[in-house]
Amino acid sequence: MLWDIDFSSLQLVTNEIEQEGGEVHPYRCNVCKSEEVYITARRVQEEVGDITMLFNNAGIVTGRKLLSCSDEEIIRTFDVNSLSHFWVRQFHTYIELT
Repeated sequence: MLWDIDFSSLQLVTNEIEQEGGEVHPYRCNVCKSEEVYITARRVQEEVGDITMLFNNAGIVTGRKLLSCSDEEIIRTFDVNSLSHFWVRQFHTYIELT
């Protein structure tokens, strides 16, 4: 299962995995938006089944020192590099409550 906000990148990786004989389930998802994560997690559970292992590799880099970045860049960095990991992990709680 792969999640990515960028559909074209998602398709490229999906194609590479399938060309090597692997099975992949791609989903477009913005992991910075908790509600989108929860909705995608529900789809995954319904279409693929329970998740038994998770590798969350979401991350971005501006290439500059954090305090040299704009407010928007700092917020985006924390959204992707920190908060998104909580939203992805939190989906178990969301599914149990709904």
